Amino acid sequence: KAAGKEFIIVDAPLLFESGAEKLCDKILAVITPLPVRLERIIRRDNIDREMALSRIRAQQEDAYYTERSDACLRGDEDPGELRRQAAALLERWRR
Repeated sequence: KAAGKEFIIVDAPLLFESGAEKLCDKILAVITPLPVRLERIIRRDNIDREMALSRIRAQQEDAYYTERSDACLRGDEDPGELRRQAAALLERWRR
């Protein structure tokens, strides 16, 4: 606020686990179905399916995040549509 910024957006996969949600005024969860998450992790990290599944299994269930968040968007949307929905949400929060 002192720097004149209206929003600060933090990408924090372990936001709740770290306790950092206490620093946030609003929280948006982006939830993606398992098949899409699996494909993205394999491609992004160049790992095999079993390693990617192991990482996913170490994470909380989607409800853990959605129940603690102010809003939720689906991460399997077209990237342009996801950006549009996020922009609309930020506009609502701005008001």
